[in-house]
This record gives sequence, C-alpha cells and structure tokens, in this order.
Amino acid sequence: MMSKRVENYLGKEGSLSTGVEGFEFRQQQMHMAAAVEEAFDSARHLIVEAGTGTGKSLAYLIPAILWAVENNKKVVISTYTKTLQHQILNHDIPFLKERLGIDFRYALCLGNENYLSLRRLKRSAQAGLFTQSDEEKQWDGIFNWASVTETGFRSDLPFEVLPQVWEEVGRQKDLCLGKNCETHSSCFYFKARKKWFGAHLLIVNHHLFFANVANAGAVLPPFDAVVFDEAQNLEEAATQFLGLEISNSSLAYLLDRLHNPRTKRGLLTRVDHDSVPHL
Repeated sequence: MMSKRVENYLGKEGSLSTGVEGFEFRQQQMHMAAAVEEAFDSARHLIVEAGTGTGKSLAYLIPAILWAVENNKKVVISTYTKTLQHQILNHDIPFLKERLGIDFRYALCLGNENYLSLRRLKRSAQAGLFTQSDEEKQWDGIFNWASVTETGFRSDLPFEVLPQVWEEVGRQKDLCLGKNCETHSSCFYFKARKKWFGAHLLIVNHHLFFANVANAGAVLPPFDAVVFDEAQNLEEAATQFLGLEISNSSLAYLLDRLHNPRTKRGLLTRVDHDSVPHL
C-alpha cells in the first residue's frame, strides 16, 4: 500500500511533481520512498538497490525527515564519498528545506581533526613554529579566516593548507583541554557538537560512523536510525576501524618473540613446563 505522505510529495499530483519546475515524477523513486518509510515505521532493516536516475537521495531523505520530526528522533545519513555528501548538504537538503514545509534541523558531522583549534592557533603564533615563507603565509591566511568562518572546517579554507601547518593548528583529541580551555566557549568543535545534539539529521561519512562504533558511541550523539548510501563501501570502512591487520613480517616477529628456533630464545623458554603441563 502506497504511503499517502510519500505520495503527497512524490506522487504524480504531489507537491514536488506539480509545484517544482523541472521536477519529474518517478515511479521507482516513489516506491523506494514508501519502502523506506515503512522500514522506519516498523523498525525493520531494508536493503534497496536503486539504478541511476532513480533519485534515491530524496527517496530516503523525505521519509527520514518525516519520521524524525514527527517522532522527535535522530537519523544518521552516512555516505562514502565527499561528492555525495556535498550533494546532500548543498543541494538536496536546501531544496527540501524550501519545499517540504517542515521545520527540521540537520548537521554535518566531521572527525575532530577537521576543526580549527583556536587555542593551538594562538599558541602557534607565540611559539613561532613556522619558519618557511609559504608556511607563514598560510598561517596568516588561517588567522584571518578564523575570525570570519562559522564552522572552522578545514575544508572551508579558501586554499589547500599544508599538512605540517594544519598539524600545528588543527584540533587534536589528545591535546584538548575541554571545559578548562580558554577558548572553550568559542570552540568550533564543541559548538558543532551542540548542534549535533539538536539535529534531526546527522550527515556523516562511513569512516566517522565506524569510528563511533569502535569508540562505544562516544563520537556521535545517540541516534535512532541510520541510512547508508554507497553501502558497497561499508566493508572497507568497517574493516579499517573494527578489523585487525597484520603482515607476514609482523607475524613472524611475534612468533620469534615467543620462540626463535634459531637462537633457542623467546618467552616460551622462560615457562616452567612442569608447572604448566598442558603447554
């Protein structure tokens, strides 16, 4: 049974199909949106394979927004590529904000290393860390940008920052002073996190999602549902954060630490085999 809510937006006589110039009615898009809505309402898993031209982003964003707003829930939208993430943030969501007539909140979530640290920026000036002219020029650019940027995102800089420069001014979790920091009230990262907690939609990438899983949910706010776009890349991202990678050489090294047959040395030679007969 086709959802009336979905049909009101994506149906042949829906507000988007009839009220937006250039917007095409797509039967597959409407069916997908109805299936996604049913999955949200019934708390079930859903796998959808949508061909090119289906309009899949709107097919999951519309039901996600409806469900989140009506039920005061939080939905994570996870992508793999920056291209798709930018499409959602810069095209799809602004379009829906204008056309749905629904007051919903959204936020882009990035890893902490993507944010400028105002404290480290200030300290880097005092320490005189940059001696090369290109580094000094970039620092000046970052310093001026810091007073006008609303996000502090590294990606929002008007130039490609050198890694060694950002390493000295970007946020680093292990160096964060939290509420004890002199710039805590104006910190880009903590202002962003506050916005995350108040949003209906959290836009993330697969790597950040699995970083959250690997850190027992400490990275993102608690959420109620997740939509994975570009799901064919999930395994790669999950393996990076949840898997263990070991090479032949490192395995050989570990085994030699236990017992090296050439030198007759290793941890096992120190074991009293009489007291541990099963070894």
